[in-house]
Formats: sequence, C-alpha cells, structure tokens
Amino acid sequence: MSNLPEKALLAKLSISQWTARKFDRNATASTINHYNAEREAGRFHKQLVSKSSLKDISQTVNLARKYFYQNTLPWSDEGWRILPTKHHMEFMAKMREYENRFESDVRVFLDDYSSEIVDAQLRLGGMFNHADYPAASKIGEKFRIGTMLAPIPEENDIRVNLGTAEIDRIRNQVTSRVKQAEEAATADLYGRMTEVLRNMVDRLTADKPIFRDTLVTNITELVELIPKLNVTMDARIEKMRRQIKAALEGIDPQNLREDDGLRKKAAESAEEIMKKMKGLF
Repeated sequence: MSNLPEKALLAKLSISQWTARKFDRNATASTINHYNAEREAGRFHKQLVSKSSLKDISQTVNLARKYFYQNTLPWSDEGWRILPTKHHMEFMAKMREYENRFESDVRVFLDDYSSEIVDAQLRLGGMFNHADYPAASKIGEKFRIGTMLAPIPEENDIRVNLGTAEIDRIRNQVTSRVKQAEEAATADLYGRMTEVLRNMVDRLTADKPIFRDTLVTNITELVELIPKLNVTMDARIEKMRRQIKAALEGIDPQNLREDDGLRKKAAESAEEIMKKMKGLF
C-alpha cells in the first residue's frame, strides 16, 4: 500500500478574469464586406479597455501560476496537483501573497474603470458601445483567485454501500491512480533536472555564448526545491540532486561569461550528470 496519502495533499489553483474583449458583429461584417471575403473568414473582437490597465493583474496571475506549477507535481488532467505536506505551510503562505496581490491589483483597476470607459470612447471611435461596460461591481465579480486543497484518496477509504466486486474495482482504480502519480512525480523531477542541465550545456557550448544569470540561478533554485517535492523519497532523485549541487554550486554567472575554461568545465560536468541520470532512470 502506498503511503503517498500520508505525505501529500492535492492542490488546485483556480483563477478567473474579465477578458475585456467583445465580439463586434458590425465591425466583422464591415471588414468581410470590404475585402469581399466569406462569412467564416474571421471575427473582430474589440479590446474594451487598454491592455496596460490589466497588465499588473496579468503579471500577478502569471507569477502565481508559475509558482504553483513549480512547487507541485502532476496528479490529473483536472487541474489537481500533488503538494507534499512538508512544503504545505511555505507553499500556502506564498500563494496567499499572490492572492492578496491579485486582489490589490483588481481594486486599482476598478478604481480606474470609469476613466478607462472614457478613454475607450476615443480609442474605439464608432465601435464604442456603452452597453459593453457593466457596472464596476459586476466586473469585480469576474476576478477570482484561490487555491483549493483536498486529500489524496486512499484505497481503503470507501464509505459507500456497494458490492464487494465494485468496491474491489474502485480500490484497484485508486491504487493504480496513486501509483501512476508517484511515477509521474518522479518523471517530472527528472525532467526538470534534465531541462536545466541541457539548457546549460546548449548555452555554454554555443559559438558565442550569451546567457542571463538565470542560467545558473534556475539550477540553484531547483536544487533547493527538489527535497521539498521529492514526495516519494526517491533515492535516485536525491543522488542526482546532490551531484548537481556539488558540481555547479558556487559558479558565478559573470565568471562563466569571462572564463572559457570555466564554461567548458561546467558544460562537461552538466553533460556527465545527464549521462548518469539516463543510466539511473
């Protein structure tokens, strides 16, 4: 029996936003007639408010999604992902920061909403229609963000009155789902390590290597994150993590740019670790 339900929860990030776009039938018909095109040639959507007015909200959403996916592991196609319980407090504190930031960004947008409508009259010209703009309170209801948590199902946690055969079928499904999730979690961490190492090799071995500091910081951040996500306590993952840390720890991005020998050594170390990883997994 797997002990994954004891070591992890399921987490799901839910986000909704006002798209600020509206299909314009008249503009679509006019464009199609102008170009003598078929009706299915395209559809014209108006941008009801300036993109800059929603920029802060979009940036916060992108950061929240990035953090959520970086700090969880695959579970299902319905948006649920595995959150190790040992990472729960830190994870939820950070998600609350993003949720508070999101709500603050929305309040700023709503405060400027009436001005955006005035600007839209000039920007959209004859396409402007005041009916496209609900009250600010209604728009506010379209912005939502939240992180939901749920327990990972256990094969013996079946409380319905079913026949033995059906209970066995459900139990087997749960067992299979958990096993697949454990395998997917390990594969996900393996994929993350391979990706950052491959990126380092490709960048450092280029004829004219140009790279940002994130080439190195992404690796160091992953090395620190993996122990929190290695929910199956896979010894292979931990072994490779330690090798990456030992081989690349302390390397300064600027030194890599200036020192051909250091770049070559770092690329060779990364390549060697990837070869070992292929042999283990």
